[in-house]
Amino acid sequence: MVEWDDAIPEFEVVYSEVNKAIKFAEKGGVPNNLPNFSKRSAKQMEGNNKKYSELLSSVQEAIISGDSRSVEPEKWIINKEDFPPEKQLDVYTKGYRHRLFDITSEDLPILRCYLGDGVMNDLLNNYVEGHVSSHPSVSKYVCQFPKFIRQQKNILRDYNFEFSCELALLEAELCKIFDMEESKELNVDKFREMNPAEFMDAKILPRKALKLLNFEYPVNSYYQAVLKEEKPSEPDKKKTYLAVYRHNDSLLRLELEEEEYVLLEHIFMGNNIGESLQHLISNDNFDIDNITNKLDSWFSKWVSNGILADSL
Repeated sequence: MVEWDDAIPEFEVVYSEVNKAIKFAEKGGVPNNLPNFSKRSAKQMEGNNKKYSELLSSVQEAIISGDSRSVEPEKWIINKEDFPPEKQLDVYTKGYRHRLFDITSEDLPILRCYLGDGVMNDLLNNYVEGHVSSHPSVSKYVCQFPKFIRQQKNILRDYNFEFSCELALLEAELCKIFDMEESKELNVDKFREMNPAEFMDAKILPRKALKLLNFEYPVNSYYQAVLKEEKPSEPDKKKTYLAVYRHNDSLLRLELEEEEYVLLEHIFMGNNIGESLQHLISNDNFDIDNITNKLDSWFSKWVSNGILADSL
């Protein structure tokens, strides 16, 4: 048999290969359970005049609504012993929900750890019922979850609502970044070749698969503790600044200081380094001496951790 990866061939090609296998098995007298795709074997219910496109629309309507009876399956699906039309269609309506439930659950393991199975399952069931999968890639399905969980205060009444929302946001953003294109990182030698004036005029960009995030709670510390199979308790409020990004096909989370975060944010808006430093220094909440002392270490940290793009 021919093996394929993600490039699924036309049906005629599959049909031809299966028939070859059947003939080969028959010739050798080998028992087989290969299906017989005889074009004459297809059955159509008597009195069913629906076009193929109409049948597909009925299946889709049943899947999205979750109500197989609403499309009257007994009029266009052939009844089978111990497997009536409604039950046949339920395979797809329920399978669709089970699949979306499982995928979203896999994308939010840290939130599940915090909330526990009961509350998490209630959230996921509500999410699946209220959100149709509208993107060709099911990996995008979790992207709406941070907005959804903000509307679930009642379910989360016994938990820290803001912390739950921030965990969901972090995990959803990591899923988004995993699917983004990974751009080339900046070579540190380009900085070494610059004089001070050139350095201040330089504009640097983030890697394409990167996002700056800030939180009211230490979600990164909690996330890391769960990955280490520890049992962290619910943390107290503490501002957290992160760069989450993809590097060498891995998802990384780099913690930042507040001033460092603000500086990067301004640089990534398209301002040169000098303008961004001036913006940072003009903020009365920040210590100029602290910024000056840490500037070299910040740039070294950004380059060594691969958060800057090869844009110079």
